[in-house]
Amino acid sequence: MSLCRWSTDDYHCDVYIYDSDDGVTIHVAGSRYIFTEPFPPEVPLSRAISAQLMEAWMARQVVISRMIDEMTTEPIGLPHDGVTLIAETPGEAAQVLRDLVTEGYRVPIWVIDALNEEQTELDVAARADVVQPLPDAHGPTCESEASCVCSVGAR
Repeated sequence: MSLCRWSTDDYHCDVYIYDSDDGVTIHVAGSRYIFTEPFPPEVPLSRAISAQLMEAWMARQVVISRMIDEMTTEPIGLPHDGVTLIAETPGEAAQVLRDLVTEGYRVPIWVIDALNEEQTELDVAARADVVQPLPDAHGPTCESEASCVCSVGAR
């Protein structure tokens, strides 16, 4: 499943990102869509959608489809145009995306946030999986096994 595609944010996204067997795959666009007019205002959808809201959303999609038919492309002109990058971890992918943003690529900030959150969850799970050594049964106050009275009884 992809985290974002070229069409994300009304086609204003320069990366296509998805999880793969190798890690997080990041394809960087080599060109950008050039539209002849601004996109119509977004129509937010929710679970409780009315017929009127759905009609407005569909009307917007018709306009966007026409705009896509009329658009052109132009090279981005930045160092990573057309490159595919593979990050081993979500945290590494988030850093790669931050670097791409610094270079001038358009990356949705919520994708970087989601990758950071996923890395945090992996780090917490990894720490929980570490086996902690059991404390010495005699405790820190025992001088020798012969003189120790500990939680498991007298010796």
